[in-house]
Amino acid sequence: MAEDENPFVYAYAKPMEKCHPNVFFECDKNVFWSDECLNFDIIHLMWPQLFCLWKSSDGLSFRQRLMQLKQHGVRVVSTCHNLVPHSGLPDEVESYQDAYELTDVFIHLGTYSKQLFEQRYPQAKHYLVLHHVYDIIYKSCYCHEESAKHLKLCSFWKSYVLCFGTVRNQLERDFIKQLSRVLIHDRIAILAPMYKKKPVWAWKSSNIKSVLKWYMLKIIYPNLVMTGEYINDEELPYYFGVSSCVLIARPHILNSGNVPMGLWMGRPVAGPNVGNIGPWLREIGNPTFNPDDISDVVRATKAAIDDKELGMRNREYAEKYLLSESIAEQIYKVYSSLISQNELKIDDKNVNAHPTSK
Repeated sequence: MAEDENPFVYAYAKPMEKCHPNVFFECDKNVFWSDECLNFDIIHLMWPQLFCLWKSSDGLSFRQRLMQLKQHGVRVVSTCHNLVPHSGLPDEVESYQDAYELTDVFIHLGTYSKQLFEQRYPQAKHYLVLHHVYDIIYKSCYCHEESAKHLKLCSFWKSYVLCFGTVRNQLERDFIKQLSRVLIHDRIAILAPMYKKKPVWAWKSSNIKSVLKWYMLKIIYPNLVMTGEYINDEELPYYFGVSSCVLIARPHILNSGNVPMGLWMGRPVAGPNVGNIGPWLREIGNPTFNPDDISDVVRATKAAIDDKELGMRNREYAEKYLLSESIAEQIYKVYSSLISQNELKIDDKNVNAHPTSK
């Protein structure tokens, strides 16, 4: 069950269906509540909050529906994208608790959540399968010069640091603003397309204030480059192409798709030493930082920019360990072991893509 417009499931489901014709995927919330769902072997949950306000036609809640499916022999797999929902809303938090408590097998994107959940949910099986790259969507990025020209970026800045994705809250906005104040002295710009959504002009006081704040932000932070609009698949490679490094600008986070994306695009990646991200980046030689110490963030960012070979090493790592077909095969083995009730060895290299993970 996929989150709207998130390519995570699509990127491994297509290769799996191609290599294993006996596999059939259905990514539709409506199917979950229908009788058709009883014919599936596995329900694979990604973002449980998508179900928190739904009920079946006979009034079953999300938890009750999961219990009903399990009684009919359907197994429940959960990929641990988050420990709790980003919103923190009670209904969404409850949906995570329901999903995780009824999960038969967890797939973890890193060692931190795997170790944590092995203690929290000992009744379930836990496997480490790294976040795949979206190689079926993006092949590579453009060169720096072509990207800068296409995006019409100012040549004054010596380097661009890419902070991709929607900035979700004030903590993340303050984090980026603090960093921009320091980096401007080294003529380093932060490319944060979705730092703040661009307001629509209208002759209303609230809209006028929003527009004024938007342009004042651009004046106060001239090295903070934002478009305020979502970046489509055609434009995305240009943003990676112009950037000297990718920065994971979320102080408190478990996973980030921008890590494998940065690796795949051949860019150094700097991220917070938290969650699954910190241990992963450290083990593959990318700089990490203490998100509560802005000087340490600056240090890691500059280290990523200065390492001219790191991007190439990251691309090689992604090609070796993170291709969608390879990750799809690992998930297929997890599915197969669950259906056959055969134990899958935790240290099986085909299940743990990371070369040093056990």
